[in-house]
This record gives sequence, C-alpha cells and structure tokens, in this order.
Amino acid sequence: MTDFQWNSVYFVKPYTEKSEIEKYIGISSDEIYDNISDEGTLYMIFTLDDKVVYQIYGNPNNLGFDFDVGEYDKIKNISKEKSVFNVKRDGKIIIYKMKL
Repeated sequence: MTDFQWNSVYFVKPYTEKSEIEKYIGISSDEIYDNISDEGTLYMIFTLDDKVVYQIYGNPNNLGFDFDVGEYDKIKNISKEKSVFNVKRDGKIIIYKMKL
C-alpha cells in the first residue's frame, strides 16, 4: 500500500501536542507537529529505525480516505506486520478498517 519503507505507523488523535507525540513514539523531530486541528483530522506518522519517514495530515474528505483502527486514547502504534485492513467505500471516501 505504500511506496516507502517503514516499521511502525502512529495514529494521532486531534488535540495532541507535539511533546506528547514525541514522548510516546520516542523520537524528537522537527517533522512532528502538534495535532491541534478539529475532530475530523487524520494524522499518521510512519517511522523506520527511529526516524520519521512519512506523514499524512488532513481531513479525510480532502484526502479521499480514512482509517478505522479501533478505539484508543491519544496515539496508537501499529507495526507493519499487523497493518492488515479491510477496504470499503463510504460515499467518496475509502475506509481502511483494521482487522483485529
């Protein structure tokens, strides 16, 4: 599904500050930002060997896709090995629902 290498992806809920994100993932980086946007914002951080390699940030309506990874508090880590999703369409948006 991606054209870059990664080990983990972190899903970050809105209203989560950069310092909380960095503490949780164990990486300090200028590439990590506060997620202080509204409830509809999707923020994903992909890492490889303790480096940020890619990020997705935006409203699913504008991106054309969204992820359903179940319930979590502020940040959820998913390893590449466990990133198996079912795909469905909801109107104009593609939903990737994690197989649990």
